[in-house]
Amino acid sequence: MDLESEEMLKEVLKEQKSRLLVLHFWTTWSEPSRHINEALTDLSQTYSQHRFIKIEAEEQSQVSLKYSVTAVPTVVFVKEFKQRKEFKQRKEFKQRKEFKQRKEFKQRKEFKQRKEFKQRKEFKQRKEFKQRKEFKQRKEFKQRKEFKQRKEFKQRKEFKQRKEFKQRKEFKQRKEFKQRKEFNKRKEFKQEKKLKKRKKLKQRKEWKKCQEKAESRKKRKEVKISFMRRRMTKRKMKRILKRKIKRIMKRKSRAKGGELI
Repeated sequence: MDLESEEMLKEVLKEQKSRLLVLHFWTTWSEPSRHINEALTDLSQTYSQHRFIKIEAEEQSQVSLKYSVTAVPTVVFVKEFKQRKEFKQRKEFKQRKEFKQRKEFKQRKEFKQRKEFKQRKEFKQRKEFKQRKEFKQRKEFKQRKEFKQRKEFKQRKEFKQRKEFKQRKEFKQRKEFKQRKEFNKRKEFKQEKKLKKRKKLKQRKEWKKCQEKAESRKKRKEVKISFMRRRMTKRKMKRILKRKIKRIMKRKSRAKGGELI
């Protein structure tokens, strides 16, 4: 929507209640203002509830001065036009409210000061009363402490005598335990010797069997590979052959002999 006069803008502002008003100040000689005009036309279709107005800044200089427009293109967003009378009434209401709040604040302050003075007095009296009480309690505590110390001294003596008796008992038990432990170690050592001998015999037997197998493999000279499956592709056959070559290279003892897959 293009603005023709300043009176038209006043009428639009009066009609505006809660809608947003977008004012675009543009000129014919600036290219970016044309692009913004195209964008605003698209936005007016999507946001039909709000108003979009185009204003030529050079023709309507009074409107541009009112909104302090110095460069082109510029976009101004206006929300809820408020009259000066309403603003003045609200200002007076705020001033009265602030005056009442200050009065109330002073009264509360004076009341707090009086309260604090009373509380300090009471606090001092309670402090003195507590100090007297604590002095009495300390006296009683000292007397009880002395009585406890005497009791503890007697208990420590009895505890030492019992401790010495227990230590003698434990010393005898440890001696017996060490003797049993040594006897068990000797037994275990003899059993381990027997087990080692048996293990060595088994290892020798296994080693002989392995040598016999190796000699039988050395006699063979070829590595035979049989592909019995009918559905074998070339890629699968290559993979099998590569794996078999790697295994043969790792196992040097079996490299000369022949094996079947």
